[in-house]
Amino acid sequence: MDFEFGIRCQSFGVRVVYEPAVVVSAPIDPACLTPRYFLRWAFKAGIARTGGIEAARQRPRVPPWMYRRFMEDAIALAFKPLPGTAEVFAQRMRKWRDMGAIANAWHAWLMPRGHAVWVQRQSQKKNNVY
Repeated sequence: MDFEFGIRCQSFGVRVVYEPAVVVSAPIDPACLTPRYFLRWAFKAGIARTGGIEAARQRPRVPPWMYRRFMEDAIALAFKPLPGTAEVFAQRMRKWRDMGAIANAWHAWLMPRGHAVWVQRQSQKKNNVY
């Protein structure tokens, strides 16, 4: 069961019981099962993780290790022999998440007036897909 749904049910006094054997199927848009969807989601997670709109109030605070990890991942991905493996995709996800965090910090500092609009535009789904 969805955690947030369970919390809402409990807030209305509904008793919620966990049953590990239950299998729930839900329709999923095929567009939500593509690598592009997950990479865009990771980019948006990077923006959210670094303060989103609130980041406009301060100088860019991107830790040096994030720049280093971003560059290490970018260089490593350029020379990976098996681009279809789970390890490579996890590295790509991490790179996109770091890119979102770095972009958010610098955009907030360089363009503070338009930053709220930028964050909102970046965090909106297009046709119900990230």
